[in-house]
Amino acid sequence: MNRRSSPGPRRPPPRPAPPPEPRYDIEADVLEGLERIAELELSESFGGRVRFEDAARPGALRFSYAGDLADLLKLRSVVAVYGVQYFAIPRPKGLLGNQQFGELSGAISAVIGLAPSGAYATLRLSAAGEDSSVLTRLKEQLAQRFGLAVAADEGDLLIRLRRARGGDGWETLVRLTPRPLATRAWRVCNWPGALNASLAYAMIALTEPVMMMRPALRGIITRAASRASIQTAVRLVSSTRLKSAASNSVIGLRC
Repeated sequence: MNRRSSPGPRRPPPRPAPPPEPRYDIEADVLEGLERIAELELSESFGGRVRFEDAARPGALRFSYAGDLADLLKLRSVVAVYGVQYFAIPRPKGLLGNQQFGELSGAISAVIGLAPSGAYATLRLSAAGEDSSVLTRLKEQLAQRFGLAVAADEGDLLIRLRRARGGDGWETLVRLTPRPLATRAWRVCNWPGALNASLAYAMIALTEPVMMMRPALRGIITRAASRASIQTAVRLVSSTRLKSAASNSVIGLRC
């Protein structure tokens, strides 16, 4: 009679795969002419977590992003970043429905949670017909929901409302920060003619020594320089808008 072999140690069950990172629809405001530099920064910072889409207008980047929204706040080449939500509604009045209002409120809560407590005090809704009875009601309900005051001009919580691309439905864009990213934390006053911080970032990226550049920019510069000249390389990633803005700007060093 053959002896029955004793069973070996049991293998632990395989660990479940981690849940996929949430993916967000994002739009970034960029100074016209600096779109390529902003794309490079995004690609270098996030790699495959960013998937670019066709932008609806110059001076904007549209992309999907997988990861922590807080990481987008470290970008230096963009003016502002917005989370985009699509609503399959025929008119803005549909945002007052329970489901749509709840989805919009959830997105706003996520944005407010990125900032320190008390960073948001005012709300601004930017839209065509923003003073209509429907949008006034929407502003008031959102302000009441989050304990904010409605602002006529600048607001900490900035929400844009526009028709979705293709004209089917509507989109809301909620800025991820109380101030534009181009308004750096160290800026304490508005100096007339001061250089925009994202433009300054681009100028440094374009003019620093080639060997000190980030790899992607260095590759563009060196390949173009080998074919023609450094002026050709700069034109690949800049524009006449950059040059004219730089020549007419002054860096504000004091208030």
